[in-house]
Amino acid sequence: MMALNKNSVYVCFTCLLIFSFNFTSRGATEDPSTAQKDDSSTAARGAVANGKAESKSRLKPSTFHAEVGLVLKVSLNGHDAKFTSIQKAVDAVPPNCRSKTLITIGAGTYREKVIVDRTKSNVIFQGQGYQTTIIAWNDTALSAKGTTGSHTVGIFASNFTAYDISFKNTAPPPDGVRKGAQAVAVNIEADQAAFYRCGFYGIQDTLLDNRGKHYYKNCFIEGATDFIFGDARSLFEGCTLNLISSDHRGMITAQARESLDSNTGFSFVNCKIIGKGNAWLGRAYRAYATVVFINTNMANIIAMDGWNDMGKPTYHRTVFFGEYGCSGPGANRSKRVSYSKQLSLAEARPFMSISFIEGDKWLPVHT
Repeated sequence: MMALNKNSVYVCFTCLLIFSFNFTSRGATEDPSTAQKDDSSTAARGAVANGKAESKSRLKPSTFHAEVGLVLKVSLNGHDAKFTSIQKAVDAVPPNCRSKTLITIGAGTYREKVIVDRTKSNVIFQGQGYQTTIIAWNDTALSAKGTTGSHTVGIFASNFTAYDISFKNTAPPPDGVRKGAQAVAVNIEADQAAFYRCGFYGIQDTLLDNRGKHYYKNCFIEGATDFIFGDARSLFEGCTLNLISSDHRGMITAQARESLDSNTGFSFVNCKIIGKGNAWLGRAYRAYATVVFINTNMANIIAMDGWNDMGKPTYHRTVFFGEYGCSGPGANRSKRVSYSKQLSLAEARPFMSISFIEGDKWLPVHT
């Protein structure tokens, strides 16, 4: 049991009031240059009406009040906080703790590599806004001796949650010559991780959504090549995907499901695809890659054929690439590849709600 002190305390009424205020008062931002009011009151609950994913509010600060057992504070200048390093605050979390540990993180850019190891379960990161609180590092596949280790933040513990914070890999962009230029912003290797109003920034391999069930709400995800990849089972809701591929054909997803027996896949619901350049929605990274876009607005930056088989026609029978109710010039389906599917409502419904990730069992639900 950790000793009490003025900066590392068990939950008190004052701390919870501060957390409640911060948690509800900040809005989401659609892209790096335009602020937008948060739409958390329309988070999905999985009901379907008229072919659309119906939403209602899912978040309420009081959900955590009874669960938070420890509050740790981080700020760059150490003002009113014990820690100036996020990693040191994570290290102070009691191992294998069943109650939540809330780490509040002040404004600024924290230039450090952060690892939430497998013993640090039930951790909450609370930033001050995803354009205001940033964790940044610059490892690459070359410097880290592998793509998975190049992350700025690595999540290896279950039940991790983040609000209002950004994760950036600031390594130089790949130039086609330099080897090992892949650079991951976040690597998630654990079950039941959720991100609300967070930013993910990189170029190649930004978000390694690798293992477990994950939820992303009102997040901003930026990259050029395979910038959402891995073998998790994840629901992206109300997110903005920002393509920054101007000098080559980009790729948004590279989902890694390898067998019919697996149940992994990516579902994008009520999202937006914006940016510059041109990209496929996804590629057949593995034989049973599963990716669905539902009610997503696509700018005129999506390749007309939509999807890429990586020169492996045998994958046509096994991949599951689907679209339903999408809009915008990039959603033109007249020249989509034959192995992709324009889904019916019945086919799309299993991917629309939090039941896709068994969210009713673990996501915070307000009453």
